[in-house]
Amino acid sequence: MKEPKTEITNHTTSLEISKRLKELKLKQESLFYWDYCEANDSGGYREWLDVVYISDVVDIDDTVASSYLASELGEMAMSSINGTPLELLKVFDLLLPYPLYAARYFDQSIFGKSDKSMSNAMAYLIINLIENNIVNYEWKKRWLYE
Repeated sequence: MKEPKTEITNHTTSLEISKRLKELKLKQESLFYWDYCEANDSGGYREWLDVVYISDVVDIDDTVASSYLASELGEMAMSSINGTPLELLKVFDLLLPYPLYAARYFDQSIFGKSDKSMSNAMAYLIINLIENNIVNYEWKKRWLYE
């Protein structure tokens, strides 16, 4: 029996979330990237192509955005609040055909939005930490561009 083909985009952050993390100056260090392609030869109209592996990216510049895996974001989240365990929750709803994921810190009111993608749920937590300035100087130095 053949294994079902899994798209890498099911395991990485969405384009919108990837762009938001880049806007927040999260370092663009990941295994996968959203990349631009030229839509036509004459006009300079560009559109986002798809997730590509790092070896296929020529230059990491303004035309690419990191498409993070949940494990990459988990490493960032684990190092953000010292000594506070991180929880990743998988929630089932009878009204939805898929589970939802949510990330939060145990015994804290710090959490992200739930999403059907584990990577997006982790990203929402990172976005919350950055936007609310919850991360310390060492974390910013390690994970953010100045």
